[in-house]
Amino acid sequence: MIRVATTFRDRAALGRSQQGVSEDVLFVPECSTASVGSSILVQVECPGLAAGLFLEGVVAWRRLQHVPGLPRGCGVRVLSSHADRLTFLRRWAQGEVASAAREHWRYPCAERVLVSFVGARRATQRLVHGTIEDVSAGGALLVTMSPVVGGTEVLIDLSSISRGAVPARIVWTHGNRCGIERVPGTRDDDLAWAELLLRATRAAEPELRVAS
Repeated sequence: MIRVATTFRDRAALGRSQQGVSEDVLFVPECSTASVGSSILVQVECPGLAAGLFLEGVVAWRRLQHVPGLPRGCGVRVLSSHADRLTFLRRWAQGEVASAAREHWRYPCAERVLVSFVGARRATQRLVHGTIEDVSAGGALLVTMSPVVGGTEVLIDLSSISRGAVPARIVWTHGNRCGIERVPGTRDDDLAWAELLLRATRAAEPELRVAS
């Protein structure tokens, strides 16, 4: 997968770059070397966004040369699972929504975990397999094999990193997708989460940086 970071000068520049582009496509200016059909991960940054966004997709087309009013670059057809991110980005660029309240970057991840649900006496009640799909310093997006309930306290077993389980809380749910936030734990918990975040950060390091 090709990893590209694109920085827009300001919100207006981001909005102009997406004009005339179909709703499921993100135009990445000055990125015209990626082959059509290639998988691509685009890191979008723009002043005013507290934390940028990662969008994954496939290169649908390229514009190899500048033409009047149209810079060279490529169109990325964004995966359906990231469609809400593209919609937010477009609406934000047009001034229709404020910047997201999220403070921390969330990095793509594919960490398989075992989730245990904590009872009133800290005894686990059931276990669910899941995958952390993106991670930040304060939380993560978790996809589980079966739906879960918001507000639930859980333990996230990061067996590939630590022998323990990191405490967290489910803050929102949508089907089998949920947002989790870290809750105070031990020093070992903090180290395990920091290692998970470091792995994700390194894996997402862009091969190419462009600006417009």
